[in-house]
Amino acid sequence: MQAQRRLARLLLSLDEVEESKALRWALAGFDQGNAAAGRLAMQLLIGADDDALHDPKQAVAIGKKLVKQEKSPDSQALLAQAYFANGDKRRAVHTQKDAIKEAKTLEWALAQFEADLARFERG
Repeated sequence: MQAQRRLARLLLSLDEVEESKALRWALAGFDQGNAAAGRLAMQLLIGADDDALHDPKQAVAIGKKLVKQEKSPDSQALLAQAYFANGDKRRAVHTQKDAIKEAKTLEWALAQFEADLARFERG
């Protein structure tokens, strides 16, 4: 999760042209089965400043496929963020709770997962 946060900060520093190129690359990679590319695409779609790239609905669609492909806590948490970005607080909370359960099973650090859950619950 920390690596995802660092990547998200890096992505936020991209200009619109770089974001567009990164998104095209990530979508092509995910179409070829690359889960990391799918996570990158979701982060770009959720966090893009450019309205032409910002598409949380597409992020949800990718996230659903990604979670079927690899049911990792990171993928579930990213799907929860996409739901939240779409205004679906109920699904965001439910999905984040699933991510926390899986993270506990894997004995991952829970602080960020729980902080995101609290943010989703607050709305």
